[in-house]
Amino acid sequence: MAISSNLKEMTDKKTGVEIISVHVPKTAGSAFGKVLLRVYGAEGVFLDYPYERDYQRRFMREGDVNVKVIHGHFSPAKYKDKFADAKRITWLREPVSFLISYYCYNKMFRRSRFYDLIEEKNLDFWEFAQMPENQNVMSVYLGKIKLEDFFFVGIQNFFEEDLQELRSMMSWQEITISRENNNRDSDYQRIKKEVLRDESLVKKVERINGEDIEMYQEALNLREKRCGGNRGGIQKARVKQQEKKQVRGGIKSNKFQQKSNVEIKDSPVEIISVHVPKTAGTSLRKCLIKVYGEEKILFDYGKCQKLPFNEVISEIKNKHIRVIHGHFFPERYYGYFQGAKRIIWLREPIKRLISHYWFYLTMQKRKKVTYTQIEFMKKKLLIWTKAPSNVNFMSRYCHLENIENFWFVGITEFLREDLTEIKTMLKWPEVKIPNANQHQYPKIYKDFVQSVLSDRELIDKLNTINSQDIEIYKKALTLREKRMKTKV
Repeated sequence: MAISSNLKEMTDKKTGVEIISVHVPKTAGSAFGKVLLRVYGAEGVFLDYPYERDYQRRFMREGDVNVKVIHGHFSPAKYKDKFADAKRITWLREPVSFLISYYCYNKMFRRSRFYDLIEEKNLDFWEFAQMPENQNVMSVYLGKIKLEDFFFVGIQNFFEEDLQELRSMMSWQEITISRENNNRDSDYQRIKKEVLRDESLVKKVERINGEDIEMYQEALNLREKRCGGNRGGIQKARVKQQEKKQVRGGIKSNKFQQKSNVEIKDSPVEIISVHVPKTAGTSLRKCLIKVYGEEKILFDYGKCQKLPFNEVISEIKNKHIRVIHGHFFPERYYGYFQGAKRIIWLREPIKRLISHYWFYLTMQKRKKVTYTQIEFMKKKLLIWTKAPSNVNFMSRYCHLENIENFWFVGITEFLREDLTEIKTMLKWPEVKIPNANQHQYPKIYKDFVQSVLSDRELIDKLNTINSQDIEIYKKALTLREKRMKTKV
């Protein structure tokens, strides 16, 4: 990994790292990473994954006193001789279930390591499992580091209980737990059932993954010893959590109000608006400018996101920013601006997908589409949709929060009505509500949309690929319907 090249320079740097979290793939590490972001805030967590960004290079070169956690896909040996006082944490999973999930991940995502091989040779689960590089994956990942050398080894199968125990050990504030990264793909569920029902196949998988089986058993033994001395505390924590749910009136605002290490006092930020591309976020931006003035809005798009996060926070504070609006995930501002109202807009998934695809073709790739190409472009649409970066695109912007936790969820199909509702709720002065941003698309775009929407076979495939977006859009419509009934 390129960002590790300057690691030696950090040896004598003061960083204040408290936790080093090794994310073994497919073991609830993504869910745990989200918890860390809630507890320590975005600037307190350094994500060490196989990609490189400016702030990562700077951290590896200079250190950062604000960073309290290092979390990502890396070998424990990477930081073995660094941050002696940091607590090492990792999560493991029952080996057969792990391998099923690992197979399905590689089967589904184009950029995964074995996607092309699975496609080319049409490998089934057992054929995939027999490949030497797919055996004892968890043991190989952790290398020679002993489990007992970790401060905490969580078990994915007991994620909620173990997370509450860790919370107690670390004296964290109350955490709302969510198993958000469960694989709901229908193909995954089918393969999982087929494999686990086949006792003979399960035994064969266990036989060739002996090291992982042994390590997992060791992790269970460590957990049993740990829980033996702390079972009462865990039970009390669980009861306390259940009692608080009623007092909080559900989880509605608690997730967004989880405090970080850096609290912004007397913050003027009133609105945090998540702009999911192609959902009328540009129209909302125009309204925000009219109401608050451009100088009081932080437009958190590409250029802003290249800055170190602490510089962004300083700019918000120094300029007395009232609105944050842009293409960012909700977790970016967890722990900050607790009083701000969170807003997001969603759109019927297939129409949003078509619009995004057309924008990609004509604006980013600068291609000119003709009527003779429409059928060909429909086939390309399906291929484009299957790319990991495009599958369930809207769900990525809601992946850390249940959609109910937003103060307002607007629906693009009801743009004018919903903007008018926001205007009333926030007591905005009279402003002209803009129409949806159509980017002045030509008639051929409308014809292309109609051609796609009338192709039942293609629509069924697109719906299947984007099942999570379909589900979240239905939830958004349900929320809107409840909101309308409450108004009446």
